[in-house]
Amino acid sequence: MEWIRITKDNIRNAAFAGEKTRCDLFEAFAKANGIMSYKSDIEYATSLLDFFAKGGKSLGKNELYIKKVCSAADHSRFYKTIDGNIILVAHPYLKEDTISEFNKAFDCNYKIRVFSSDKSWYRPGETSLVIVTLKDVYIKGID
Repeated sequence: MEWIRITKDNIRNAAFAGEKTRCDLFEAFAKANGIMSYKSDIEYATSLLDFFAKGGKSLGKNELYIKKVCSAADHSRFYKTIDGNIILVAHPYLKEDTISEFNKAFDCNYKIRVFSSDKSWYRPGETSLVIVTLKDVYIKGID
């Protein structure tokens, strides 16, 4: 799957929009972080760490579904910034083991941030917002 450039015509899909999606929250996040494109999954010939480290470049024709890497990564998208940084955003329904699932899937090379339900643009009030990046990537626009 190729990276899909975000436009006004596909912004709802980029935000993983559903009937209760707050696209305004996604648009503010995308603007603050210079997000230019998105994709749902990655080609499996690339390790997840290489995918993040190489700015989203991957090889292979078969996809690696992020849910196989981290079962708690519900309603997720990979985003690529103008600087080539990769951001994984998930909107899980927070359960007791959600955070431990992310911690098991992503080792010390990653930074995992969990935000309250009011920051989630996918079904705010019902899902949380989890952002995964490499350790040196700074996320803006969410306080």
